[in-house]
Amino acid sequence: HRTTIHQHHKTTNTNQTINRHTKRRNTHTRGDNTMLKVTIDTREQSRIQSAKAYYEKQGLTVEIAELPIGDYIFTNGNDSVVFELKMIPDFITSIQSGRVFNQSIEMAENYNHNFVIIVGNEAERTKQLAISRSHRPVTIYQYIGAISSLNRYVSLDRKSVV
Repeated sequence: HRTTIHQHHKTTNTNQTINRHTKRRNTHTRGDNTMLKVTIDTREQSRIQSAKAYYEKQGLTVEIAELPIGDYIFTNGNDSVVFELKMIPDFITSIQSGRVFNQSIEMAENYNHNFVIIVGNEAERTKQLAISRSHRPVTIYQYIGAISSLNRYVSLDRKSVV
């Protein structure tokens, strides 16, 4: 699967972004000896064990908890990064219900750094958009427009929501 992250008009490889936001020296500590911690949402059932093992192997403290927003939160002292992970079918359903936009606004209101990660490839996206036509249709233009809207939501000033 090709994975992209959308924030502030940037698209990048997932591993590069996570590494950039999580790796601070080889010990994963800051100058004030604050340990880097990742909290994984309990609803990420299919990924909890593999994600927990991966991050522990990287030297991070891992906590499993029900998160009010986001699927993964990386914390280092007072700084946090929240990630919402969406597989393409879930992303399309979220567009239809409007849930992804509400989630993005909540993340922007509560975290300085926030990302929506859309996981899948072009063939899967095309297939899922075709499937959506039999229910509540989502066109390629709506799909791209949703991503553009997310860029706006995650860029919000934390003190004001439009």
